[in-house]
Amino acid sequence: MNEDKEAADRTLLWIEKTAIQLTQNPPRHDDEQPRCPRARERRQVGSFGSLPLAEVVVDDVDVAHRISALISSFGVLASVMLLVLAVREYRSGASVLWLAAGAVIFLSASYTLVRDVRRLRTRPTA
Repeated sequence: MNEDKEAADRTLLWIEKTAIQLTQNPPRHDDEQPRCPRARERRQVGSFGSLPLAEVVVDDVDVAHRISALISSFGVLASVMLLVLAVREYRSGASVLWLAAGAVIFLSASYTLVRDVRRLRTRPTA
């Protein structure tokens, strides 16, 4: 019992001490002037470490083309599965429209993948 009371007293003292420190030194907001002269430089650098922001180049167009090709490849995979399903349905006596729809979806997904891969392979001439 005595140890629990001492632990509670220590906790209360720590809370009071922290509250006093916060009232004497309130936390700064980002729009205030930093106390340390190098703090402004560190804040302007951002997440790229010591690189100046002018040297950080991200080719967003190339990344978008790669993502488009990746999505197209998954589309071809899904269309192949759909085509296999359409062939099974046709063999079990379903309409020819299943087979035609599966073939059209597969051809359009394949065309999209070929277009995206060609776009990735072509590089602009300088």
